[in-house]
Amino acid sequence: MFITLFLLFIILDIISFFTFKEDIIAPPFLFCISYTFSLFCALLNYNRWGLENYSLLSFSILFLGGIIFIFVGWVAQIAYQPKYYDMIDDFTIKRYVSISSAIYYLLIIFNIITLLLYYRSVKNVAGNLGNFSQMMESYREQSAYTLNSTQLMPDYVTHMSRIVFAEGYVYGFILVKNWLFGFKNWKDVIKPVSIIITYVVMSILSSDRLSILQLTFAMIIYYFALKGSSSLKQIGKSLLRVTIIVIIILLVFYSIRVLVGRVGSTDASIKDYLTMYSGGSIKLLDMYLSDPIHSSTWGVRTFLALHDIFRAMGMYVPETLNNVEFRSFNGISLGNVYTAYRDWYTDFSLSGTLILQTIFAAFYNFYYFSLKKHGFEKHEFATLIFGYMGTAVLLHPISDFLFSVYCSVGFCEYLVIFYVLYLILIKHKEKPFYENTFEDVN
Repeated sequence: MFITLFLLFIILDIISFFTFKEDIIAPPFLFCISYTFSLFCALLNYNRWGLENYSLLSFSILFLGGIIFIFVGWVAQIAYQPKYYDMIDDFTIKRYVSISSAIYYLLIIFNIITLLLYYRSVKNVAGNLGNFSQMMESYREQSAYTLNSTQLMPDYVTHMSRIVFAEGYVYGFILVKNWLFGFKNWKDVIKPVSIIITYVVMSILSSDRLSILQLTFAMIIYYFALKGSSSLKQIGKSLLRVTIIVIIILLVFYSIRVLVGRVGSTDASIKDYLTMYSGGSIKLLDMYLSDPIHSSTWGVRTFLALHDIFRAMGMYVPETLNNVEFRSFNGISLGNVYTAYRDWYTDFSLSGTLILQTIFAAFYNFYYFSLKKHGFEKHEFATLIFGYMGTAVLLHPISDFLFSVYCSVGFCEYLVIFYVLYLILIKHKEKPFYENTFEDVN
């Protein structure tokens, strides 16, 4: 059953690749390839994890999820099919972003202050422990596994940290955009990279390595969106480069696990740890579905970020931990990530899970194909936000982000921060260049 599922997803990869015209950042292809990778990681542990007894229900949810994504994508592609006049290249003018030194230095100073304040807050929560790893382990336990986690960090520090995270994406976008032209000077490399480094440090301080993966995936999306169409040979080379980048990031992900407080994984090998993190959710979903826990409160797991709003509306919403239970199989720890489907199934059973998957697929597919038709370069802010939100498609095998994270007041704050940074750093700092040349037309 499980091997059949893996082979079917390989077929879905091929179908989505050619159905969407070799577009490797089309949401259906991203969705299918991410699940193929997770299934492959699980397959490497086929006997150890007991996957020979994979259930029909788990098989059906995963396979139908892929089918739904491709079908909705096909509908969206037809709905936003370019007209003849849309396909005529009307001598496009693209733009190189000139990075303001004054704004850059102000942001660097702001980021350093934010990092120091965040570190002090983490230390206050964790207490005076021996080393950084022990401090981060204590902080992670108190922030991730307590009901009052939002009260641990001062509000002003939380808002400041959101600006640092948003800067990472905006400067990542600038770095990719200017890279496609060829950098005019070394400062245009150093400045974005240094901002991104502060983003990485903030991710480590918040014990959130997933943020590093998200920024990497977003920059890959930016690259292919702004680069435009390529031949199959060029796509092959690009995929090889992307694979190498992802492998490097995963090795970094593994290397800093103890640093960010994952002390319990000290003795785990690279293979065991990475396959557990990338593929353990496939087995865990099956274990959960064999004995599911259903919620008695509407959307309590799916819409975690809206609990305070629901309570303000007079609805009863029980206090709920963001994280769910850890599980083991035959003494092998598999973690506590169950794919996006687990929370949906908890709240809405099978029919609701398939409906939410359809809504998820519709949002990303219609967003993407609408943006593609009207031009990534012409709608840079929408492209910037798509890269930020689009990582949820690649991380679907780990967890849901659309309903549990992006449906929130905090995300609205992020949008405002993104737009202000976009206006300051990109829109008013671009210099036009004719496509395929580096001659300034001003």
